[in-house]
Amino acid sequence: MSIVIGGAVSYDYLMKVEGLFQEVILPHQLSQLTVNLVSSDVQRSFGGSAGNVAYTLGLLEMQPIVISAVGHDFDPYADHLQLAGVEVRHLLHFEHGLTAAYYAFVDQAENRVATFVKGATRNMDDTSFRTVPSAEWVIILPSEISTMHKWVEECIADQRPFFYDPSHQVWYLPHAQLQRGLHHSLGVFINEVEAECILQRMGWTLDDLREQCPLLVVTHKEQGSVIYQREQVYHIPAVQPHTLQNGTGAGDAYRAGFLAGMMLGLPLDVAGRMGALSATYCVEQVGTQGHHFTRAEFATRFRQSFADIPFAPAW
Repeated sequence: MSIVIGGAVSYDYLMKVEGLFQEVILPHQLSQLTVNLVSSDVQRSFGGSAGNVAYTLGLLEMQPIVISAVGHDFDPYADHLQLAGVEVRHLLHFEHGLTAAYYAFVDQAENRVATFVKGATRNMDDTSFRTVPSAEWVIILPSEISTMHKWVEECIADQRPFFYDPSHQVWYLPHAQLQRGLHHSLGVFINEVEAECILQRMGWTLDDLREQCPLLVVTHKEQGSVIYQREQVYHIPAVQPHTLQNGTGAGDAYRAGFLAGMMLGLPLDVAGRMGALSATYCVEQVGTQGHHFTRAEFATRFRQSFADIPFAPAW
């Protein structure tokens, strides 16, 4: 079984600044704002939700295929993904543009001021899951709204099973498009803030949302996650990290671990715990793709973290 991951890939630039934003951004100055931030260095890492999910799926040896649009500067990123076991030959390359970039300033309280430069992702409408007809599953991650709509309609028309992760686009997707993605998917991934946004925008209760989604996974950071399927509710604990280096990308790693469990045919509570462990590996390292493990190492730590949960015999 194989899976196609559609969404953005980017180079991430993280700059830590001394002090707090509240010391340089004063409420009475917002109408004439000038802020000069100084960082001692910059950390560049590989990022973007599609790249993040594909990377961890690659570590889990699930042979993921990533679809996105990239620029002429993508070669180092491509090498990195291929070393992790990710198929990159279906990416659209635009030789006269740059790969998308995410720039973030982070203060000492972990507050963040960031911007996303679209780069080649402006051409995402030219991508199609139909270029990979052999893949059984698809996950649609946040991208251009028009691209997400195209991908959803493509999967529905082709009767192709897909998972749906609208992420930050829940604030911007037209109601009809959002509901269509939720309702026709195999399963939906959101965090607790995005869940609240959907309820407010659509005028729904949590029960209404559960009725729309055959499978709903809501992540709650260090509080773990909750999986809803019909009348069943599974509360999945988080895995305590050995050290905390990074909070960004944990949700993407969780999705990869969960999807790997689904692809292996494991029960939902086991798949959820695979997601929880994958997220912990991510936060223990700098960057959204700074973590690494073998499948044997993952299985050993899973058994250590969840001694009462049986794991896949093949592992």
